[in-house]
Amino acid sequence: MSLAPPPQVGSYNSRVRTRLFIVAILSLTVGCSAPSEETLAGAVADRVVVMKKEHTLTLMSEARVLKTYKIALGRDPNGPKVRQGDHRTPSGI
Repeated sequence: MSLAPPPQVGSYNSRVRTRLFIVAILSLTVGCSAPSEETLAGAVADRVVVMKKEHTLTLMSEARVLKTYKIALGRDPNGPKVRQGDHRTPSGI
C-alpha cells in the first residue's frame, strides 16, 4: 500500500476555470428557468459578471444589464482559491 498522493490531472488554472464555468452555467440554468418581465425580450447575454463581495451574478448584453441574480458562494469567498477545503470560490477570467 502506497501513501503517495493521487496523480494530478490538468493544471490548477484549468480546474479553476472549469469549476467557475460549471457554477456560471448552473446559476444561469436555475435563474433562467422562470422568465420574468424584467428581462429584455429576445436579448442574449454576451457577458456574465460575478461580484463575489456582493454575492451577485449579472447578465449583460452590449454593456446593458439584463438581469441580476443573488448567488451563494463559499463561507469565505473573497480572495483566491488556494486549496481544496479553504471555503473560497474560484475566480476566472
